[in-house]
Amino acid sequence: MQKNTAGKWVVYAWTTATGLPKTGDAAQITANVRIDGAGANAVDDTNPAELEDGYYIFDITAAECNGDNVVICPASSTSGVQVIGCPAAVWTRPPNFQTMSIDSNGRLDVIKVAGTTQTARDIGASVLLSSGTGTGQISLSSGAVLLQATQTGVTIPTVTTLTNLPAITSNWLTAAGLAADAVTEIQTGLATAAALDTIDNFLDTEIAAILEDTGTTLDALIKDIPTVAEFEARTIAAGSYFDPAADVVAHVTLVDTTTTNTDMRGTDGAALASAYTSTRAGYLDELAAANIPADIDGVKTIANKLDTALELDGAVYRYTTNAL
Repeated sequence: MQKNTAGKWVVYAWTTATGLPKTGDAAQITANVRIDGAGANAVDDTNPAELEDGYYIFDITAAECNGDNVVICPASSTSGVQVIGCPAAVWTRPPNFQTMSIDSNGRLDVIKVAGTTQTARDIGASVLLSSGTGTGQISLSSGAVLLQATQTGVTIPTVTTLTNLPAITSNWLTAAGLAADAVTEIQTGLATAAALDTIDNFLDTEIAAILEDTGTTLDALIKDIPTVAEFEARTIAAGSYFDPAADVVAHVTLVDTTTTNTDMRGTDGAALASAYTSTRAGYLDELAAANIPADIDGVKTIANKLDTALELDGAVYRYTTNAL
């Protein structure tokens, strides 16, 4: 039986009183298995299939034989019937054990190692390399691989780091080490001598045109700027400058709203004192809001009395009899 590989297990049943094989007892036979001495585990195949002459066979799952040593313990519920495994215990073999090949001399024929198919040359106490240029051969000399002056058909993976490189000597790159068109390739996209000469001539022409005095060019316009003497002739002397602390403005056309001004004419105390007397102040007090209604009521009282004392006589008023 192979380890962890589904298989079958035969059991034998007999009658204890007579020792004869027990037939027709499959429905009463069950079994447990014990893996590596562990607890009993009921076989999933509840009842075996009957073969003949007291022999029955169970289907065993991979899990039921997943151990190095497996014991089967069958039994029958029929009175007086004894059942035993054939064999009662097994030492399992590795899976696919039966696929190994042994030649006529008793030597093991290994086809694969770790799942990889091997050739006769791949197996041995020491693997020998075959020197040569044929398939599966390497060109060797004294145990070292020979590098060819011209190597073809070889792909070198991407190199990210180079170490232990020799120092580059001065003048190591010579004309002999460059391809014939290397200079041309380097100059591709760069300005040539002819192109630089064209630019130089263009700049000379444009600069000369700027410097030419034609009356409308930049040079001519710059020359029309006044000199220092002309600037001084067009300015007033320092003595004629306006002094805001001492000079008076001749005329003011617009003055914004003034919120505070203590120097305005008429606001000084001496000027007001002569005009604003206590008598005149009393006049202003009489016009206060609290006094005006009472004064108006007094005027109305007098007007009402006059209205009752006068009567219209034609085109003129005259006193009434009562008023007289």
